[in-house]
Formats: sequence, structure tokens, C-alpha cells
Amino acid sequence: MATHYSSDFKVKPYTVLLPYTSKDGTKQVAIRVRVIERSTKNDQRFDIVCKNKADEPIKLSPTAFKSNKYDIKLKNRIADIDERVKFATHHFLTHNLTISKKKITEFVYNRMENETNKVFSNENVDDPIILEQLENLGIEIPIAKDVVNTVASLRDDEMNDDETGEQIDIENIIIGIQSEYDKKKQDEAIEKMGLDERYKKGYFDKSNIFDVFGYCWSTNKNTNKPFVSNTYKSMILKLADFRVNGQPNEHVSMFNDKWVNEFILFLKNEGYANVHPKNYSPFNIRNHDFKLLAAERKPYVYKSFDKQIKHLKFYIENLQKQELMSKTCVDTRFIKTSDYFGGNSINYTRASHALTKSEIELIMNSQLEGKMETARQMFLTQIFAGGLRNEEFYNKYFKLAYQNESYYFMWYANKGDKAVENPLIEGYSDVLLDQLGYSLPDFLKIDEYRSNLKKMAKELNLDRIIRYKVPEAKTGENRVIDKRIYEIINPYLCRKTFVRFAYSLGWSSDKIIQWTGHGDTKTLKHYFDQLSAEEKKNI
Repeated sequence: MATHYSSDFKVKPYTVLLPYTSKDGTKQVAIRVRVIERSTKNDQRFDIVCKNKADEPIKLSPTAFKSNKYDIKLKNRIADIDERVKFATHHFLTHNLTISKKKITEFVYNRMENETNKVFSNENVDDPIILEQLENLGIEIPIAKDVVNTVASLRDDEMNDDETGEQIDIENIIIGIQSEYDKKKQDEAIEKMGLDERYKKGYFDKSNIFDVFGYCWSTNKNTNKPFVSNTYKSMILKLADFRVNGQPNEHVSMFNDKWVNEFILFLKNEGYANVHPKNYSPFNIRNHDFKLLAAERKPYVYKSFDKQIKHLKFYIENLQKQELMSKTCVDTRFIKTSDYFGGNSINYTRASHALTKSEIELIMNSQLEGKMETARQMFLTQIFAGGLRNEEFYNKYFKLAYQNESYYFMWYANKGDKAVENPLIEGYSDVLLDQLGYSLPDFLKIDEYRSNLKKMAKELNLDRIIRYKVPEAKTGENRVIDKRIYEIINPYLCRKTFVRFAYSLGWSSDKIIQWTGHGDTKTLKHYFDQLSAEEKKNI
């Protein structure tokens, strides 16, 4: 940077890296201003630490600093601080005011004395030499004991300037170490926060696509519910898979139609990673990178592929509403499964994935032990309540209620905000209530529920083979699949099972949708087609 003159003084500011190296290999950036008095050749040097708008020291690696290759916003910030330092220095010299690093710093950052004059506490200092140095310098910053001990343990070369070989201003070293200490404490505090608190307080990277997508897991303050339901949450795992194996650009400014297209093509061509990490969240999903890298991959069938597209669009639309993504970056109206799936874009559902009336009655008339028994009771409850979705079943408002001398199930529908009530099915209520002990069981965690359902089905020899065809997303060809009940049984079957069971009891389609909440009877056609001729006669 250029040398500047003010009356009898020569002022020379330039950017430097301070000697102390942080654990991540970076060093503090400072504006070093030399004030040389022409007549006496007296040379004063002040290092003004560059700070960002959050009042944190700006740090760079030596490589980035020397090559001048770092974020343009940081460059502009440092250039702005440099101009302020020059102006402040000339201001003090022109008005014959005493000049000091503290005064220049306060002038540059426009700080008021009552905001920054924090009293240094010597209670935290063990080393008497460091204490004497600090007190002699009149340093007025709060210091943690760990920071002081770190300063005391520094080698000479870590405290000496690369340019002059002289010991650097100890206050700047302390500021650097203190900022590391504060950052560590803040990171520890953030780690202890729940997901909602982190997103509410803004402790996530708004410039990172994957951090921003995770916002949809947080609670919408207007509805007091998460922006996405549990069934939509697996999108974070699909995105993490793309992040690890597709290596996309992660900056939110690069999120556009091309990025979305690359993600969808990744799903189509690479399928999905056959991994099922437990208790993952947007903030810890990186812990599963290795699993995603090494995972067995399976192709998507049409229905699952279509579901991913639907979920992706829902995430994007929510993030655009919350202004975390530009409303013009992607137009979700033009994201269509048919553009990737060709002529096989059929309305497909695994309607055959349902238990028969005799299989349900077998489960009802059985008694098991431990978690298998709990899973059995939960499964029957979820079916007989009306084939509830997991979000409805695990909702805190779901209950077995009693009023006017009768029992009924009550919950809040997943696709609505009003309470729903279904009575117990006539002819099965006494058996069900007797087995439940007239109250709901203590629910297992969802993973335990799934695994114990499979154990239950195997224990009860539910080994009927279900054969079905599915079109693959990558090839578009139909694939024949044979599965036994105990291999596929899970809570997702409850809704389909209830519909088939209700039909077997002779219920009409209109009555069934009153219980299930389906939009219209057309939705039930796939289930109806799966019924036997005898079952169809009863309707």
C-alpha cells in the first residue's frame, strides 16, 4: 500500500498476518500502520486487527493471503478497514492528538467508550510475568484463564513478527487466542442446542444449500408444526448422498434449475444408498458420509422416484416462502417426474401390500411377549383407528377416549388441523379393548416398532408371497418382485390393510373414505382391484 504524509509525519499502512497460528492453520489479518516523524526519525508501529461485522477477527491461511485468493467480501472488508485506519491516523496527527493503537481501533470501529471499556480481571491469571505485562500495557479486555495460560506457553517464534523479528503487541496475540477460545465455547454451546433452537437463532450456514434444506425440519411458528412431516424428512438423507457421491456445488447462489436437474439425474442413474442411519439430523448427517460412500445401491421404482420429486418440490417451495432461497432460482412447476421417467409415468401404488382379513384375525387372536407383543398391539391399534399414517399415530394428541358409554380413537389428521374421531369397529371392539387393557400401550420408538413387527410376523408364520411389478426409474422396464409378508410388514401397511379389511367387511367406498380421510373414492380403485371375487361380492 502507498505511503502517505501528514505535516511532519510519514504514514505507511499495509496489510499483514500476525504470527500466532490458530489450530486450523489460519492467522489474524491486521493493518499495520507505521508513523515516522521526519525530524526525529522516531518510528511508531501499530497493528490494528481486522474484524468482520460480527466483531470477530478476520483470519486467513498464509497461502490464501499471499496469493490474494479469498472471498471478495473479505477483501472489501479489509480494504474498508485500511481506509479507516489511514483516515483515523491522519485525524489524530492533524489535530495534534495523542495517537495509540487503542484510539485508532476505537475510531476505526466507531466504538463508544462505555461499550468497550471492559475491566481486565487479574483473578484469571496464574503467571505473574504475564499479569505484570498485561497491567503495564493497561490492557482492558476480558480474558479467560485458559487464554492466559496459552499465552504463557507460547514460544518466542510464535510471538515474534516475521518482518521485524520483534515481539508482536501481546494484546493482539491475546485477542486472537481469545477469539479461538470464544469460538470453541460457542461451538460447544451450539452442539447442545436442539434443532429448532439452532435454526431459530440462526446458527446454521445460510450460504450452504444443505444447511438451508435442513431448515425444513424446524418448526413453523405459524402452525407450531415442522415445515415437513416425518415422511418427508428422508430427503435430507438423499441430499447427503448426493453431496458425498455427486460432489455438487454447495453455495446457495448456485442453486438453480441445473443443480436440481443434476440431483434428479443422480437419483435416477445412481438409485439410492441402502443405508438406514439412526437418529440423523441435518446437523449430524455428515457423520454418515463413509456409510453413504460404501453403501450398496438400489434402483428407484417409479412410485418411490415420483415421491422424491414431490418431496423435493415441497422443500424448495417452503424455503422460497421463508426467503432462504430466491423465488426465481427454481420454478417447481416445471419439475416433473415424466421428464425423467419417459412413457412409464403411471399412477402406481403397491395396493397389494396389505394383510387379508384372516391374517388380521390371526394377529388379533395371538399373544406374544415383550416388545413383540407391544408391536402387535400397536399394529392392531393403528389399523383399527382407521389406518393412520405414522405422523398421526405418533402424534401426542392421539388417544383412546371414552364418552357417552363408548370408546373411540381421536387424533389430529396429518393433512388438516381439526380433530378426527373414529369409533371402534363393531364386532371387533370388545376383543381389541380386552387385548389393549382399555388403554393404549407405551409406544415403542419407530425403529423398534418396525423391527419388532417383522419379528412378530415371522413368529406367526405370516409367509404369504406377494408378487408385484414395478417400473424402474433408470431403465423404465417392469421388474417382478416376490416378497413374503414378514419381509415387507411395517407401519406403512396399516392404511392399505384397513381399506382392504373394510372392503372385506362389506363397507362402501364412501364409508371407507370417511374413516381414512382420502380425498375421494377414486383413490381406492387400486385397493378394490386387489380384492378377491368373493370379497367384491360382499360390498
